[in-house]
Amino acid sequence: MEAGGDSISHVIDYGSGQAYLSRTMAKKYGHNVVGIESRTVNIDGAKSLDIMYDRIAQRRLKKRARECGYGECADDHKGGSLQYVQAFISDGNIGSVVDAIHDIPGDSDHPKPKSLLLTSLHSCGNLVHHALSAFRDTPSVHAVALIGCCYNLLTEKRGASFKPPYLRNPHPRLTATATAGDPQGFPISVALTEKDIQLNITARSMACQAPANWTTETCADFFERHFYRAVLQRIFIDRGLVDPLSTESEPIIIGSLKKGSFDSFSAYIVAAVKKLGWEDRINVTLGEANEYIRKFEHRKKELSVVWSLMAFSAGICESIIVVDRWLFLREMGCQKAWVEAAFDHSESPRNFVVVGIR
Repeated sequence: MEAGGDSISHVIDYGSGQAYLSRTMAKKYGHNVVGIESRTVNIDGAKSLDIMYDRIAQRRLKKRARECGYGECADDHKGGSLQYVQAFISDGNIGSVVDAIHDIPGDSDHPKPKSLLLTSLHSCGNLVHHALSAFRDTPSVHAVALIGCCYNLLTEKRGASFKPPYLRNPHPRLTATATAGDPQGFPISVALTEKDIQLNITARSMACQAPANWTTETCADFFERHFYRAVLQRIFIDRGLVDPLSTESEPIIIGSLKKGSFDSFSAYIVAAVKKLGWEDRINVTLGEANEYIRKFEHRKKELSVVWSLMAFSAGICESIIVVDRWLFLREMGCQKAWVEAAFDHSESPRNFVVVGIR
């Protein structure tokens, strides 16, 4: 790839995790790759997987050599390098990372200038924003190709964006991201900032939905679980455990439960109450549970319709976020900037790659 007249010397995998993308680019496609990761456990895991990959590759090569009769046999193992740099990037400043990248010797034993491509695959929340800032502020980064994810974890410039308690996502970072007024938050482009475009935690959570991939079976399970949770909330209200008019109390977050917890409403109640540690505060008999289901069964369709209508806004919300990032690239004067689908939506709904070249 050419960018700014110089070929790319290194690919930086921004938020590399256990380096599945980094490893593929280096060992299968022969690129010089640098994985940036903040967590030691992920880097250690990546290095272990590197060893495993190399062992498997060697076994395959030996097997192929035997099949070729120990004659000439193609070796698809590429010669790219793979380096890890541990760093926590919160403001887009990757100067220390660039300094830590190993040089590539030139034709006359002088290192070639670093020409970097910054990429990420399914970067959560603001990580794409930090990568775009790094692209703008780091001259040696000549191109970006970024795929975002977890829009619900984005911060917003306009400040607090709360979510109604009955729709609240139990992710531990939700409160912090929902209440933050972040100068580096959405929107990052001047154009959308000047137009005062803003979303909220509900809209950003809906942007993560993929209704086109829903099936009859998955919809039935999804709506059944939400129906159980809604009816249980009504039981909490009726038993005086929740005050629906209070604006002070925190929402009750149950979180994930084992699959068997949804075999019946009574099984769900038992599992949810145990998860909350409320065994001594509430007891619901099988007869009472069945009566609540009978009483509110007709409302299940209403819940399903509301959730579906919200989910159908997913494409609109995601498009606003992606366009904001594309506008940022245009505003910083990129030679080329575009968005395209990197892979099939059915394989992963978060498939938009934002590309910029200086």
